[in-house]
Amino acid sequence: MAYLVINPGLSPTRRRWLSKNAMPIASGVWLSNVLVPGSLCVRLGQEGLADMSEAVETAATRILEQAEEDIIRGHLRGRAIGLLEKRLKMVVDLSLVVDTITMAVSLLCNLGRGEIPEDGLDETEVLRDSPLGLDKDSVKKYLLTVAKKGPIH
Repeated sequence: MAYLVINPGLSPTRRRWLSKNAMPIASGVWLSNVLVPGSLCVRLGQEGLADMSEAVETAATRILEQAEEDIIRGHLRGRAIGLLEKRLKMVVDLSLVVDTITMAVSLLCNLGRGEIPEDGLDETEVLRDSPLGLDKDSVKKYLLTVAKKGPIH
């Protein structure tokens, strides 16, 4: 679930906490995947997230870049790993772009907190020749029967 967190009257300490643990969208506005006590939280659906997708992707990109840098440099210990895990899961929950979600899941796997598919592909995906899940012979047969029929006009 996505929440738009609005409260320009927050204390500086709470603002810093939100800036580190939520997605900053604008001054006094954040996105979070959990309710934030002491602030005004508005539940957003997929349409609301789609309307704000540009701002979400900008914030998500910053989070992913920082996470990647921290993982590469090895600056993460103890509690920092848990906090980064929560931020990456928030990116997965709030982003609508597949590449961003994939990158966040990949970083979670690097932290040892994500699940790596054992086979890589589902059994149904291996059996399909087409991304639509249609058999090539069935499509060919259908097109030939349509082509043999006379015009409808």
